Parts: sequence; C-alpha cells; structure tokens
Amino acid sequence: MPSRQDGTRMFRRMPSRPKPGTKAKAAPSEAESHAVATLRNTCQTFLSLLEARYGEIVSARGYNAKLQSIKGYFFRREYDQVFNDAELAKIYALRYMPSRALAYAQLFQDKPILDLLYPPVEVNQRLRPSERKQLKQQEAQIHESRQIRRITAVGAGVGSELCALQLLHQFVADEEANAQQEDEDDSLPTRLNVDLQLDVVDYADYETFLVELGENDDNGPVVNYHRQSVLEWSSSPEFATLLSRTHLLTFMFVFNELFAASKTKTMALIGACLKFLPVGAHVLLVESAGDLSEVQLAGGDAGVMVYKFWDHLPGFEQVYGLDRRWYRVDKQLRYSLDMENVAYFARVYRRL
Repeated sequence: MPSRQDGTRMFRRMPSRPKPGTKAKAAPSEAESHAVATLRNTCQTFLSLLEARYGEIVSARGYNAKLQSIKGYFFRREYDQVFNDAELAKIYALRYMPSRALAYAQLFQDKPILDLLYPPVEVNQRLRPSERKQLKQQEAQIHESRQIRRITAVGAGVGSELCALQLLHQFVADEEANAQQEDEDDSLPTRLNVDLQLDVVDYADYETFLVELGENDDNGPVVNYHRQSVLEWSSSPEFATLLSRTHLLTFMFVFNELFAASKTKTMALIGACLKFLPVGAHVLLVESAGDLSEVQLAGGDAGVMVYKFWDHLPGFEQVYGLDRRWYRVDKQLRYSLDMENVAYFARVYRRL
C-alpha cells in the first residue's frame, strides 16, 4: 500500500527569511514572559473570586430565562426594568461586568490615565541603594499623610470601574515588585502611596453588590454610593460639592444613554461640570467605538461621534485620545459565562 508520502519530495522546513527592510520579531524576554504570566494570574484570580461568590446565582434554575428577559428589556431600551430590580441588576452585572472590568483595567494602565490615578515617582538612578533608602525615609517623614485621589464615576453601579481599579492596584504592585527584584533594591519609591476614593453615582440598586465586591480586595478604593439619577441630581448642592472635590470624573459607557434620555438635562449636567469641577481636574469619556456612540446635535441631520461633541466643548482641553481600541479577552482565562471582546474609544479632558 502506497504511503501518503509516495511521489512527494522530502524536505526540511527552513525558517522563512524576513522581507527586505523588515526586522524579525524578537522572542519575548524572560522578564516579559513573567510579566504576562503575572498579569494573567491576577485576572484569573479576579474571575475565580467572582465565580466562588456568585456561582449559585449563575447555576440557579431560571437564570437563562432571566438573562433573556434582560436582553429583551435592553433591545426595547427599557433599562429601568433591569436596574430597578435587584435580582436582574446583579445577573446583568455578573454577565457583562467582567469583560468590561478587564478592558477598563487595561485602559487604566495607559500612562496618561495611570499618572492621574497614581502619580509617578521620580527615581534618581545615580544614587546608591543605601542613599535611596535614606531619601525614601526622609520623604515618608515629610509626607506622613497619604495622598487621596477622588474619582467620581457616573453610572458605575455595575462594578466595572471598581473592579478595574482593584486590578490596576495589583498590576502596579506586581510591576513594582518585579522592578525591586530585578534591581535587588527594596528601597525604590512606590506609586502606591495613594488612597483612591470612588464616588459612584447610579440610580440602580447596586450598593450592596459594590460592598460585596469591595470585600474581595482590601487594597481597593474606598467606595461611597450615591443612589441618584445624575440627570436629576446635577442641579443639587450635594452634586456641586462632590464635583468640587473630584480629581477624575468618569463617563464609561453611559454618556450616550444620558444624551438619549434627555439632551436638555445632559447639557445641564455638562454645565454643572464646567461650573464646579476645579481647574486641573480631568474627565474620562469611554464609549463603544461604533454607531451606537453617535449623537444627534441640534440643527444637524447626521449623527456625530460623541467624542467630537466633547472635543469642541469650551472649558475642556483634550489631553489624550483613542479613536478605537479592541480589548480582546485572553483565551486562557476561564469564566463560567461568556466574555465578549470590547471595542471602545477613549478621551481624557482637562478642565481649563
């Protein structure tokens, strides 16, 4: 019986030559491979904690039917039917929050955003380790109180922003631990001399859920929950006070919903931001990088991407922008529910 190789020429597969003018892709270094493995382990730990705490909800009879009802409500834009029901709101969060949290955590690592959350620390590389350690001790005595960075997150009840900040803290801690190990120097200064305070403004019944998520991480931000509709609350003295203490204001996958609910009230909300955000504060805007992020402006027939609307707002200066980024879920991560890739745009604006 002829073999499958009869009539063929045996040959050795040789490595392909790079095209002229191109450089061969370098294999990842041991440090890079270790960093990727550490990052993946941190993400998997986060997902495993969610499963351990909420697995009974996902495996309960009737879960799939309730999830389908949620999808139906969203298709009909009946959001209140989901977010005013504590059970449906939690099911929605467990289904859609993890991939968003991972995507946000990746975005928060971008230097312009990371520097807003955890200001960088300058290191004089010419100092000997003993001198650095002495300098660090002196700095600690001068700055006895830790810095506080206040983040006001609109529509963040689902928990994506909170979990992303928890992940970011661990990412930074892991990166600094690796740097100390490579330098064999435990006196390197840290970015983590910062306490994050997260004020969540959301009308949905998520306060207990966020408290539970906060219990998963002792190093995460302190959370204050304001169960309010931001469009109704934006004219209140309490909201004005909150904005006046804010370092970073976030609208993450929520601004389009606000604009669709009421253009007039959304413009009043922006007016409050202009009036009460302190000079030097920042706004982070993140939305889907598709047609859903188009808004209809007065006097215009065609919709425009919402970031173009923000780009031309007086009183704000764009300092960072991405028109499209794909977060693709690491296929090696394991979670009992599907996780979707996320395509989004991002903008950071500074209050002038």
